[in-house]
Parts: sequence; structure tokens; C-alpha cells
Amino acid sequence: MKQVKLLPCVVLSFLWLNALHSQTFNNSKSEKWLLGVGVNFIEDNGLKADIGTSLHFSNPLCLSAEYALNNTWSINGNVSFNTYKAGKQVDGFLLINESNANYTAFDVSTKFYFNEAIKISNIGIYALAGIGYTTIGSYQVALTNSTVIKEIPQVGRITLNAGVGTNYWFSNSWGLNLNVLGKFGVKSGINKEYITNQLQFSFGFIYSKSTSNWRS
Repeated sequence: MKQVKLLPCVVLSFLWLNALHSQTFNNSKSEKWLLGVGVNFIEDNGLKADIGTSLHFSNPLCLSAEYALNNTWSINGNVSFNTYKAGKQVDGFLLINESNANYTAFDVSTKFYFNEAIKISNIGIYALAGIGYTTIGSYQVALTNSTVIKEIPQVGRITLNAGVGTNYWFSNSWGLNLNVLGKFGVKSGINKEYITNQLQFSFGFIYSKSTSNWRS
């Protein structure tokens, strides 16, 4: 119990020391490329309010590359992988019969950093918007209050994306990223009734040389 009570103090001390350390970041010309690797969670319930009922986290790799245009704007590309597992829900239906479905997404977005409004040297808060293409493999579901089994085909779809995120830098080159992205499927094609919306959470490490200048 004492260890649990001490944990907030340790965390606060760590953040305070990092804030002090951030003041010593060098002011040399920054590297405009930012690379990231991490994991992602997919909430596939059509962006309804009951978050957590259909959270997917299996083989959840994500990779990203970002190019800073200036201190405020950047362009980001991201590829992410996940797997929908049997026993989980998708749009309110239960996946059955070991019908795992692979999830692959390619997304491009523009980021706007609130550097002028939020002047904290080692934290970068941003909003983003863009477009992507997501493919979800075929799977089987059990219809609600029924013994009927339905086959959902593999469907690719264009998505319109919007979200928010933050970068926390603990050195000139290394940091952590937390990102939340709403993905709105564009209904088109012969399988458009299966195209819905997802919510994607991602968390990982980011790397860039001498990032301090384009964050300040």
C-alpha cells in the first residue's frame, strides 16, 4: 500500500525533473523529420458512446513518419495493423467460429500544433485531419437474439479522419506520442452497408534529431 501511495509522488517528481531538463535542450537547427513506432487499439462500434465494448488489440503495430513544414504545421503518414479476434464485438455483433479478421490502414493527415497558445517546451499538443484507406478482412457474426450466422466479407473503404494528440519529449531526440483518431468510413461500392466508423487510439515512441526549435 505504501508503494501505491508513493507512486503519484514519483511520477510528479519525474515530470518536474523533465521540465527542468527541458530548459537545457540545445537550440541548434532542428531535424524536420519525426519517426514513430508503437501500438494501436481499435474501437469498432460505429463511434457510439459505449467505448470499451468492442476494443481490439491483437498484433497492434503502427509506424509513422512526420515532416514539419514550420513550427505550427506538419504532414504525417501512418500505417497500422491490428486483428479482430473471435469473441469480440464489431458494430454490436459478436465475432464467432474463430473468424479472426485482419485490420490494415494507411492514413495521411495534416497536423496543427498549438505551440503559440501552449508554451511548454517539452510538450506538443496538436489537432489533425486527413484521409485514409482501411481494409478489414472477412469474419462471421451471430445476429442479435437469433441463431443465424452472417458472413461479413472483406471490405476496403476510404475514411475521413479527425483527431487530437500530444507529444511528450524527455530529451532532444526521444519522446512519447499519444493519439486519438476518429475514422469515418465513406459508404461506396457493392458492400457499402458494411462500411462503418472506427475510433483508433495509438501510443508509442517518437524520434527526431534536435526537435526543440520547431516545437518552440
